[in-house]
Amino acid sequence: MSENRLLTRTRIVVIVAVVLVVVGVGLARAPEDWIEVLTGFDMDNGNGLVEALMASAVIAVGVALGAFGYRRRRRKLISSREIISLPARNSDISTSVDRT
Repeated sequence: MSENRLLTRTRIVVIVAVVLVVVGVGLARAPEDWIEVLTGFDMDNGNGLVEALMASAVIAVGVALGAFGYRRRRRKLISSREIISLPARNSDISTSVDRT
C-alpha cells in the first residue's frame, strides 16, 4: 500500500475515533434517563447505569480505534524505512555515512 493511501486511511480512522469519543462524551453528559424518555423502557430503574455503560463503551471503542490507527501507521512507516534503508533517527545519519 502506498504511503499516501495509508495516510488517507489513517486520517479516516482518526476522524471516526474522534467522532466516537465526542459522541460518547455527549452521551455521558446527557440526562440519566434519556433512554427512558426516548423509548419508554426503564431497564435500570432510572439510575443511569445503562446510559453510563453505553457512553463508556462508545468512548472505549473510539480510543481503541484511534490507538489501532496510530499503531498501524507507525508500523508501516517503520517497515518502509527498513526496506529503503533510511535511518530511523537523525542521530543515525552521522553513523551511517561511510567516511573511508
